[in-house]
Amino acid sequence: MDHLPKGAGMRLLIVGGLFFLASGLSSVFVPVYLFGVGSNSLLFVVGIMAIVFLVLGLTPVTLHKILGTSLPRLLPLGVLALGAFQLSLSYLHSSLLLGVAWGLGLALFWPAFNTYLYSLTEGPRKIHDITVIGVGLPGLASVVGPALGGLMASTPGLGFTAVFVLAGVLFLAASVLSLGLPRLSESEGVIPGPPAHKVRGFYTFSFLYILLGVTDSSWIIYPLYFYALAGQSLLFLGVVVSVTSLFSAFASPLTGLWADRQRSSWVPAMIGYLVFAAWLFALAFITNLWEAALIGIAGAAGGLQVAVLRAYTGLFQPGSIASAAADRELSLAIGRLTNLGITLLLVVSVPITIAEFHRYYLVLGALALAIPAWIAVTRLGAGMALPAKGNGSRTR
Repeated sequence: MDHLPKGAGMRLLIVGGLFFLASGLSSVFVPVYLFGVGSNSLLFVVGIMAIVFLVLGLTPVTLHKILGTSLPRLLPLGVLALGAFQLSLSYLHSSLLLGVAWGLGLALFWPAFNTYLYSLTEGPRKIHDITVIGVGLPGLASVVGPALGGLMASTPGLGFTAVFVLAGVLFLAASVLSLGLPRLSESEGVIPGPPAHKVRGFYTFSFLYILLGVTDSSWIIYPLYFYALAGQSLLFLGVVVSVTSLFSAFASPLTGLWADRQRSSWVPAMIGYLVFAAWLFALAFITNLWEAALIGIAGAAGGLQVAVLRAYTGLFQPGSIASAAADRELSLAIGRLTNLGITLLLVVSVPITIAEFHRYYLVLGALALAIPAWIAVTRLGAGMALPAKGNGSRTR
């Protein structure tokens, strides 16, 4: 990370740390809060998330057409929007406003942050850097955030409002600090490259990200399932999510180091997603909260899964990285919208039963097996860990 102006990498770490601490503080409680606002109606939460995913998928590709390689400049605005969303969350009850506000903040932040992340982690042995910032750092923040959020949410006189306000303040602090990040288009002399979807191999990865979105339960079902296992105790919910995060916080960078030493990305990625599928199947059979915490060791696979990111960005020259980050959000959104349909088909009771959660995770586990199979069949990113040769371009 030392090829950019001095301190840029460290500043990104600080901004990311504040962002992920704020996210860890509130993200597991937002679905629980919205579920209550909607009178324990899953349809209300699904409706909000459908709007979020539509905004998150369509906004980045639209903005990239306007801003091109200047997309990272939106990072402070995205974090600011997320802070405003958190601060107003206790007062907004309109599903349309909630969905648009949340989705817009995420849509402005993630493509910009990922463009920085991809650009700051170049070279043939940089999966570890992506793992530290993209997996280890969120995991470490999630060790502190959920437990603190659960304590605050369960304390009389504080509740959800205090959690959301503190998260909002942390987002605002991250927004201010992100103003000092360099403009990649100026600091690196990046010129626009071809759109990501015109680069060979793009659609192979695009289908993979759709599959990842289909099997992503973190937005609704995962928090509600753990909340049910916790006997509707916000404190227990937060503590167990924090304990679970310990594995990804400390083990993911180690597995990322191993992935760095491989001459191609597909083998560690395949292993990582096999473990991920096993974790989903395990969630279909647990009966108490501490079993859920124990199987959280599967989070260690995150260091191997990041090999997919490394291989994906290896497809693109510097001027196409922003386009790749935007198009990746669109693919994930397609998968996540599909997941919402699966959710409505499988989780229908009021109140939701544990048997329905189990059925949901059995189906997701079966679908997740398609991910390592796809990686193995396509040898996804084979050779991408090696430096590019012949044209002087950098491997990312």
